[in-house]
Amino acid sequence: MSEKYGRVDDRRQSEATIIDLKSTNQQARILSEHLGSVKVDLLSSYVYRYTGSFWEYMSDARLRRELAGIFERNHLSFSSSKLEMVVHTMKDIIPEIPVSDDELIGFSNGVYDMATNQFRTHDPDDGLLAHNGIIYTAANSAESIQVHAPNFFKWLSYAAEGCMDKMDRITAALFMVLTHRYDWQLFLEVTGSGGSGKSIMANLCALLVGSRNIGSSSMRLLDSDFGLEGLWDKRLILLPDQPKYIGDGAILKAITGGDAVAINRKGKPMFSAKVRAVVLVTNNAPMEMTERNGGIARRRVIFSFNNVVTDEDSQIESKISNELPVIIRYLLSQYPEPMKAKRQLLAQRGSMDAIVVKREADPLFDLCTMVEFMPKANGLRMGGKTDIKREPHKFFYHLYLSYMHYHGIDNTLSVNAVSRALKQIAKELGSEYRVRSSNGTVTNIVLTKRGDEFLLGATDYMESE
Repeated sequence: MSEKYGRVDDRRQSEATIIDLKSTNQQARILSEHLGSVKVDLLSSYVYRYTGSFWEYMSDARLRRELAGIFERNHLSFSSSKLEMVVHTMKDIIPEIPVSDDELIGFSNGVYDMATNQFRTHDPDDGLLAHNGIIYTAANSAESIQVHAPNFFKWLSYAAEGCMDKMDRITAALFMVLTHRYDWQLFLEVTGSGGSGKSIMANLCALLVGSRNIGSSSMRLLDSDFGLEGLWDKRLILLPDQPKYIGDGAILKAITGGDAVAINRKGKPMFSAKVRAVVLVTNNAPMEMTERNGGIARRRVIFSFNNVVTDEDSQIESKISNELPVIIRYLLSQYPEPMKAKRQLLAQRGSMDAIVVKREADPLFDLCTMVEFMPKANGLRMGGKTDIKREPHKFFYHLYLSYMHYHGIDNTLSVNAVSRALKQIAKELGSEYRVRSSNGTVTNIVLTKRGDEFLLGATDYMESE
């Protein structure tokens, strides 16, 4: 018998000796030795085995089968409860898995350390649960995306409609995904008609982090009881092709705000954890957020993709994937100081591109683009009851109701809800909402020429009904 097979027999004899002792902790120890380098996450009780480049998750079912194999090889009897007991005991004696360093980008052949801007070999203490599967190589001095990643550059230019600022901001979003900047407390929303390149953006982000690092869901699933079960340990959460969503986005707000959220798993104990993931939403129509306190607005970075990709570009996605190493090197070279990327995303958050999308999603926001917020509260009164007569030139709430009626929208907000929303909307438009008391509430809102023109048309429409 070869030396190789001799060593296996020796191991089996050792297994049989220890298992024969019928000590659960010794059986747990032999299981851990059989598996190799294994560690446990104490929050979830998940076991991970080191592969040489990352810590691979091992389900309880897989652990039980590994243990059952040991018993079978040694012709020893066992039961399901015995397997369960040994697996749980092993979790109590193996070391705790290290928390992954947010400054590390995992590649198949090593890690890129953002703190030092250096590439090095893998280390178990890095705590990586996956890598992106890409071989990292250094760039040559003459490398450029125009020449060496022409398909990526073509898509980027097309998606940004040739706008250099928007190209830079899309690049900043890709950098945020690549470098796992969930701690910026922002989420990305890409909206546009079908075929406009949203899926290319989402798939490119998926390639940048690797399939093992991705969780896919929807806004409605996030809000459900088990919505975070398969997402809590991912680096990127994709919410692709979202149907029309109207809600407060409470879980999305908690995730991006760095709050601990409840992780409810079918048949397993619940626990709380911070979800350390960047969130990317894609949809044909923007989400309608009912949260009016600014929690969502502060975090929401909207990109509008308006150009539909032509049939001749139908293969561009696969072509871009072949350019991935060049794209990654380009992103890293563009942002040696990462906060530059964050500043660009904050600029996109308040851009005209984002304002146009918000106008489409929020009637009150659209109305506020037709008025002006003055330095002093000497403008329209807020108003209230409209049972007798509507006076939109005098009362803002009457103006709001006229707007809603003209557009055929029945679900109107109360006076108090409008008042609360105006403060945040004015802030998003770069202004400030002010009021004073004088026989009611006087605001700093005045009609612009565009608002007057709308009101004239709306009045004619209502009088003709």
